[in-house]
Amino acid sequence: MQSDRLVAETSLLRVRQEISKTDIEILNLGNSQASEVAAALRETQLQLNEVTSKANTAVQLLHDTEVTAPALLALRERAERAKPIFKIVRTTDSGSQELTAEETTPIEPGDTVKIDIPAPPSGLAALPVEDDVQAGTVSVQGTN
Repeated sequence: MQSDRLVAETSLLRVRQEISKTDIEILNLGNSQASEVAAALRETQLQLNEVTSKANTAVQLLHDTEVTAPALLALRERAERAKPIFKIVRTTDSGSQELTAEETTPIEPGDTVKIDIPAPPSGLAALPVEDDVQAGTVSVQGTN
């Protein structure tokens, strides 16, 4: 009877030990799975950030081709069509005089011809401004 009791207690202790081992394995598997999911989430976030960066670059390139390039071409055309302004600096007994001239105005010996070409609005300041379009990212916090 006592030996049966000892065998039963020993069996009970072994079962409890196996239950504890199983509980530990369940926890380890849950932690392992959570770590794998977190690593996959980080990798996906990196890929998303890369795609977002590429999308922003594509948006900027589209903006350049649709807005900036035509505006720069228009500025160049305006500069090419700019009419020069001719002036003659003529020295007289009373000093030098600056006279407005045309292409056909006669020039005398000793005259200096000044030609001014009006500049179009400088740089990109004359370009139209559009709202920035950008893709967004979402930061992800770790789960462990």
